Amino acid sequence: MYGLNAPGFPIDKVQAPSPDSLATVKYSCVFWVDHLRDSISDEDMPQYDILDAVQTFLEKEYLYWLEALSLLRAMPEGVIAIRQLEGLLVGISY
Repeated sequence: MYGLNAPGFPIDKVQAPSPDSLATVKYSCVFWVDHLRDSISDEDMPQYDILDAVQTFLEKEYLYWLEALSLLRAMPEGVIAIRQLEGLLVGISY
C-alpha cells in the first residue's frame, strides 16, 4: 500500500506517502466490526447476509486489512476486532 520494497519492512522506517492513502479509511479499518455488531441487532437484515459478507471479506480482503492495520499502527485494535467478530459469528444462528 505504501510501496514497500519487501515483506517484513521495519514499521519504524515506514513513512506514509503524502497524501496518505490510508488517512481517509483509518476509522473504517479499525471500527468496522463495531458497526457490524450494531447492524446485527437490525432485524431487517437477514443474518445469513451478514455471514456471507464476512466470509467474502475474510476470503478476499483479510490480508489487505491486516496490512492496513499494520501501516496505521493499529494491530492491537485489529486483534480486538477479530475477537469481537468471532464472538458475533458464534452467536449468529443460520
